[in-house]
Amino acid sequence: MATLNGIEILEADDLKLELVQVPEWGGAVQIRQISAGERDTWEVYAQGELEKPEGARINIRAALAAMTLCDDQGERLFSSAQAGDLAGKNSKALDRIYEASIKLNGLSKSEADAIEKN
Repeated sequence: MATLNGIEILEADDLKLELVQVPEWGGAVQIRQISAGERDTWEVYAQGELEKPEGARINIRAALAAMTLCDDQGERLFSSAQAGDLAGKNSKALDRIYEASIKLNGLSKSEADAIEKN
């Protein structure tokens, strides 16, 4: 395997896509792996939510869905600011997307479990 240069690294198409069936919405959606910067943002957000008192934590599933829902080219469908809009959608549908996003992105299951338990 050849050693990559900087340009080749930056041009690499390395964010995988995955189709998720969402029967609650009558079809399937595309999710994608998040970038390193988005992962940092997610981890800071998730940790901040964990530090809030119970009952004050909001939009965990919707925040990750906003980061991962994408079109067939991997372009995000929603901005992080639109996570609140997604939070109004069916919880079972968001659970499907959340679980698939956790798995696709290799996010810490212990972190996800801690968020869900609290």
